[in-house]
Amino acid sequence: MTRYNLTVKSCLLITTLCLAACGGSSGNGSNGDDSAYPGEAQDFAVSFENTGENCRNFLIISPITEENARKFVPPEFELSLPPVGFVELADCPSGSIDGVETGPYRIAEAAVFITPPDGESFPPITAANSAIYLLWQLDTNHQLSAKKRNAGFFGEVVEDIELSLTESSTVPGALNGYANVPFDVSPYQLEAELLPEGPQGPPLPNSLWHLGPNGVINTFNDIYATDQILAGIGTITVAEGSVLHELFGSTSVTGVAASGVGSFVNTTQLRPDIEATPAPMAP
Repeated sequence: MTRYNLTVKSCLLITTLCLAACGGSSGNGSNGDDSAYPGEAQDFAVSFENTGENCRNFLIISPITEENARKFVPPEFELSLPPVGFVELADCPSGSIDGVETGPYRIAEAAVFITPPDGESFPPITAANSAIYLLWQLDTNHQLSAKKRNAGFFGEVVEDIELSLTESSTVPGALNGYANVPFDVSPYQLEAELLPEGPQGPPLPNSLWHLGPNGVINTFNDIYATDQILAGIGTITVAEGSVLHELFGSTSVTGVAASGVGSFVNTTQLRPDIEATPAPMAP
């Protein structure tokens, strides 16, 4: 992979970005000067805000073809090159929606890396200059799912999202990651062997995008604490003929796997300043 150099070490920044991804645009981060992040709440009406505390995530990223990416990403959105897709889950022991505590919940999503459509990138990963286009967001929490769907994200409640990390019986210090997402539209599983890569990572902002019935939506994913970072190689298994089969081009693909613990604030907004038209196979 020429741009991302798709190795375990080089994917840790991308991994950290995805620690608790759950939407796009606007948040509480600061880039060290007086300029605002794109889509700050003062510029666009906030649909809702949600948080997660000490969320353990698990994700695998894998190369995809530009042709397959364009089946799901609007033509106005520029793909990061080379094109990369990923699937992710997160298990949050606690969180809130618009300031009201939710208790524990889990989320799952599938996405493609893009160049930020508002022309911005988030330090310290300006070289990668990546944002994420979400195919869907799935939740175990009914209220959070309703908030996202009302804002325009594609998704639903999937109560039986599974995520586990267990000690490896063959590799000292390694953990076996497993996840199962029984999503009717496109069920999938993740499996990986993960090794410790570092105790802590930097706070990192992240921008997630989606074109819904209300227009373009953006969630600013302000990850302010990261810890317990793991990385390795994993496998994504998807259903034949499903959306993810179309995206990855196979029912089983290998990619860089990672996991970590992160806390975040998500602020979701409509972005009427960004125009887009639906991709041909957008769910």
